[in-house]
Amino acid sequence: MLRSQGAFWKRWKYAWQVKWRANAFRINFDLHRAGGLWFWVLLFVFAWSSVMLGLRPVYDRVTKAIFDYHSDEENISSVTLPQPLDNPKLGWREAQTLLERAMAQIAAQHGFTITRPYGMAYIPEFGVYPYAVRGSNDIRGEGWDTSIWIDGDTGALRDVSLPSGQHTGNTVSTLLWGLHYGDIRNFLPYRILVAFFGLVLTVISVTGVYIWWKKRAVRRMSAVQPNWRPDSRDEGELRRVV
Repeated sequence: MLRSQGAFWKRWKYAWQVKWRANAFRINFDLHRAGGLWFWVLLFVFAWSSVMLGLRPVYDRVTKAIFDYHSDEENISSVTLPQPLDNPKLGWREAQTLLERAMAQIAAQHGFTITRPYGMAYIPEFGVYPYAVRGSNDIRGEGWDTSIWIDGDTGALRDVSLPSGQHTGNTVSTLLWGLHYGDIRNFLPYRILVAFFGLVLTVISVTGVYIWWKKRAVRRMSAVQPNWRPDSRDEGELRRVV
């Protein structure tokens, strides 16, 4: 039992290494395998953040099953009106005053400071005035992540959206967005890491295609000639490590 465990950990240690003095196929294989192991955390982050950006219903369903999470679809459906409210009772100036007051109260309640206002609008389909600001609790370095909505007729608070500390799932989503776009409070070392990771992904992709092509060639030759055995060093290495 101990011997088998020792052999496992020895193979596992070698899986993280690249044998630069080996033949071309072995180096290609080691780059593919070791690259995936060294960067598996970033690979997972970018894979899941891609699901969030490209398959939102799947992302929403999984995230809601794991975390406290309010999806954009839920928020929109809760405020969508049967008919657009084109002429709200609140005028622009009055709505702005109420929005600024409400945002100041929320900032004090949740312990963050408002860096600067970002924008205000009116959405007739929802009958609300949205107001966005940059705050000290924002995760991204660009844009905005903190916003509120008030009712266009009554001024009542309809929605509060904070980048962190409000709902665990939404905090994770904001973090994933920033990680995917290399925007974590303009942290330059992370942006450099993301740029380097792009090169790593290229290496993993190219080496993976090469391994697939080699395996395909061996399978096709074996199907045509059942007694055939690879003679070249690369193809022999392929059968040994894959």
